[in-house]
This record gives sequence, C-alpha cells and structure tokens, in this order.
Amino acid sequence: MLKLMNERPIDFGHDRSVYCRACRRKSKVDDSWMSALTKSVICCPACSKQWEAPTDFCFDFNDDDQMKHAHNVTSAYWYHTSLHPDWLLAEFDPEIKLTEVERVHAERYASGGVAGWASRQKAQALHIGTYEAAIENMLRHMFERGAEQKQFYLYRVVLNDDCKILDEVHPEPPAAWGSTAVNDILGNSLEVYRYVNACEDKSSISLALTNRAVSKVQMIPIPILTLQGIARVDELVERLKEAERTPATPLAAPKMDFEDKLREIFGAPRKDSVGKLGTETSKNRFGEELRKVSKELAADLPESIKEKVNMPPITVRSGQEIRSLVEKLVGLHTLVAEPCKVLTELDKQPWKSVSGN
Repeated sequence: MLKLMNERPIDFGHDRSVYCRACRRKSKVDDSWMSALTKSVICCPACSKQWEAPTDFCFDFNDDDQMKHAHNVTSAYWYHTSLHPDWLLAEFDPEIKLTEVERVHAERYASGGVAGWASRQKAQALHIGTYEAAIENMLRHMFERGAEQKQFYLYRVVLNDDCKILDEVHPEPPAAWGSTAVNDILGNSLEVYRYVNACEDKSSISLALTNRAVSKVQMIPIPILTLQGIARVDELVERLKEAERTPATPLAAPKMDFEDKLREIFGAPRKDSVGKLGTETSKNRFGEELRKVSKELAADLPESIKEKVNMPPITVRSGQEIRSLVEKLVGLHTLVAEPCKVLTELDKQPWKSVSGN
C-alpha cells in the first residue's frame, strides 16, 4: 500500500514559543522578537520580567506542531544536512568532515587521538529535523566551524512505520548531548527520541534516533542554482569584476594632532597608521561591492536568519573564484527564500534504502 507522506510548510520566519521560568507561562513570539534575541534586552511577553540569563527562559514546541503526537512522526518527511555524500548508505567515516585545524586539535587533545574521536562519533545518536533546522545547521557549520568551502548534502528522510518512539517531547539537553552515545539516550529497546530544538529552527521538534529507525533517503548536493539563479549570478559577477578593476579610492587623511606632528618631524609613523597598513589611504572597492551584493541577496529574508546567510569575508584571487563565491551566495539565498525549488530537485532523486533496513 502506498504510504502518504506529509511535507510540512517551510517558513524560516515562523512564530516560536518561549516558556518563562518566572511566571511559568508559555508565549508565542514573532520573527522580530527572535532577531532581537541576541541584540537587546529581552523580557517575558507574558509577565514583562527581564530575562538576564539564558536559564531564565527556554524554547517550547508550538501547540499546533503535529509532531507532538507520536503517531504523526513516521508519516512526515524529515531532513538532515551532512558533509557525507553517502550518509547512512555506507560505512560512516566521521574524519571526512574534519578541517585541518580540527584534525590537529583532535590528535593533540582527544582521548585516543583522531581514531578515538572517530570511534566515539560512530556511536552517537543521529539527528534529523525540519527542513529549516537542517539548513540552519549547515549554515552554523559553514560560518562558525570554518566549513564554508566544503560541499554539503541535503537528505530527505523517511522513517520505518514500526520504529519505536519514546513517549512525550523532551527539552533539548545540554550542549554536551550532541556527542552522547545513542544507547545513553534510548537504551536498547527504543529507536526515536523527540526533543524541542533550541539551536536550529528554535521551537521545532527534532529527533535523535538510531539508524534502525530510518527506512530510506533522498539526497542532493547543496546549495543549488536554478535557471533564474544562474542569470542572477552572471549579473552579480560582472558587478564584482567591475569593482575589482576599479582603482582603490583614496581616503582623506585624518587631521594631525601635536603628537602626529612630532612623529613627522622625527620620521616616525603616525599613531593612527600603526598596524593598519593601507587602511588610511585607500578603500577596497571589491570588498565594498561584495558586502552590497550579500546585503541585497538577504534583503527579502526573515530578519532572524539574514546574518546566518551572509558569507564571511573571503580572499578572492581570480575571476573563477569570484563566480564560485557568487554561486554560493545565490545558492544559499535559494535554500532559504525558495525552498519549493529545492524540494523539486529532491523529488527528482531516487529513494535509497538504508543499509540493513
């Protein structure tokens, strides 16, 4: 019998639910509240108490989230992003995702070096969630862990109908839980643990599970470029190349004070130029235009995710590197602004059964 699957609506700016530990009430907050979360003083929407520490409140699942009912979990599509092109389909090699810095750090500080770290990684629980959570997880790895140049893959996941799901939706445990062995969470008899995600797509319900719970997956490399995206890339590349050809713009020298005049008399550099070679005399037109391009692409995105999509400064050395950078920027915008096009690409891919299931 054909299994009918539920593709949930995708909205990176949807309302979230927060729980105040002072008044013990749950409130719904919008995207503007979320964008201010790390930038200003935050108060409980219900009792107006100022939250001074992260422990003053927590995220809770939305009351209309159907995944709070265990019987809906296996009929929904779930998502995961990975650096592995064969996630769950072959022998898992966690060393692939290590940067050189992380590899050196693991060899020096991890028990058993890189090999010991890899062994513990293989015993960890798998994590899947909403489309939004999967994309935000990728963005966090790209910009916080130095993986912006690596190839990522988006997986759509279907669970087995008879997988064993732990009752109730639980709070997300502390940060250390990301490296918790699966048996420590579920024991030997259960296969799926539901929790409120407090890191990516906050308030959404995510799953920690064993690979026994997974039936099949589809996969595409991301970001993707649509036909419209390619046209936009061509336009933006020309803008950036023109900026690269434009001579640096001289900046007005700051006025000299008495100390600067003394430095000039004795042949010493001005104090405002020490350690800032070139910054006082010219302005990088390419960097300025790149920031404009990034800001323009993010203009129509929800406030809470704009900064996550903007690429960090990257040294570009050739015309081909400019194109690669713009393709990445436009592709990331598509993942957030046009998820229906991403799902269409996934629809074209064959389903692959997970080994052993």
